[in-house]
Amino acid sequence: MSVTIKIKQIKKMFREMRKVRIRDYEIFLNNKYKFGNPDNSFVVRKYYDDVVRTDMFWAYPKDDNIFAGRGFGVTANDHFKYELILPTPATTDDVEDFIKFAYELAKYVRATEIEIDGQFVNLKDLETKRDIVDQIQKLNKDQLKNLTSNYKRSGVFTGSFHPIWLYRDDYNKIKNSDDSNLMNIFAETLNKFQKRDIDKYTYMEPLFYQNRESQKIQGVYAFEEGKTSIIPKEPYVPVNISLRANTKIDEWMVAFNIRERRAKRGLVVPYYEFEKVISSGIFEDFDNMHFIGKGFNKDQLREYFGHIDSVRESLDSLETLEDLGLNIEEVNK
Repeated sequence: MSVTIKIKQIKKMFREMRKVRIRDYEIFLNNKYKFGNPDNSFVVRKYYDDVVRTDMFWAYPKDDNIFAGRGFGVTANDHFKYELILPTPATTDDVEDFIKFAYELAKYVRATEIEIDGQFVNLKDLETKRDIVDQIQKLNKDQLKNLTSNYKRSGVFTGSFHPIWLYRDDYNKIKNSDDSNLMNIFAETLNKFQKRDIDKYTYMEPLFYQNRESQKIQGVYAFEEGKTSIIPKEPYVPVNISLRANTKIDEWMVAFNIRERRAKRGLVVPYYEFEKVISSGIFEDFDNMHFIGKGFNKDQLREYFGHIDSVRESLDSLETLEDLGLNIEEVNK
C-alpha cells in the first residue's frame, strides 16, 4: 500500500528547464532529511554525490533528534518527470513531510498541479486547503487500523533506514492501543527498531542462480569471517528483489568466506544446517526475523559444520596449503 505523487515540469519556449540537485531535496524540508539509495534488501545506503540520477532516492532523518519512520522515495526522469512514493501505513510526520516535499518540489520546477493517486490537485489548493492533507492522514490511519485488525502478525515494514520486522509483543502494543494514541505508538515503535548506523553492518541478502544440470533455483547467502552481519533466522526473498511470477526457490545455501584464504572447494552448506547453528543461542536478536553476529572463522566452521564431509574436506585442504607455507591467493589464481 502506498500514496504516489507525480510531478511534471512543463517545458516552455525561451525558458530553461530547472535541474534539481540532492541539496535542493534537503532544502525542501529544511535539512531535516538526507537522501540515500535503497539496496535489494531495502537498506538505505548513504549517497555522497549531489547529482540526482534516475535511481530511486529515499529520505532518512539527518540526526537522532528526528524520529525514523518509513521515509519516502523520489525518482526523477531527466529532471522532467518526478514520481514520489510513500509506503503506507506511515507515521503522521511521514505524511506531512511527504506532502510538503511534493509541494516544494512542484513549486521549484514551476508545476501548477500535481497528481496524487491519479487525481490532479492544483498547487495553490494544496498550499491553502488543509483538508487535502487531512484526508490523506485519515486514509493512512485507517490503513493502520485495518492492518492491525486483520493480521495477527505485522510482517515487514520498510523503514527510513532498513526493513523492520516487529516482535509480536511490539505489534500487539500497536494493535491494542486506543485511537488517540495509535499513531504515536506506531511512530515510537518504528523509531525504536531502526539502527541509524546500519552502514556499519552487512545485511545478508541472497543471490539467485539456476543450476544448469538440475534446473533448480538456488538462493545463496554469503557469510564473511569477522564481519558483523544481520543474519536471517530463515531464508526469504528480500523486499526489493522481483522474481518472475511463481518462481520457486528449490534450495537455500550459505557460502562462507574466510579472510585472505581460499579453499580448493567452496565452503557451502544448506541453509537448514546453518539455521541449526544460528538458532542455538550464539547470536543476539536484531529483530523478529534476524540475528546479529560476526562471520565464522575456520575453527568455528570446523566446530559447527565439521560433520559435513564437503566442509571438512575444504577446511583440510585449506590447512594443508597453509602448513606448506604457500600463498593461498597465488595457488588459487
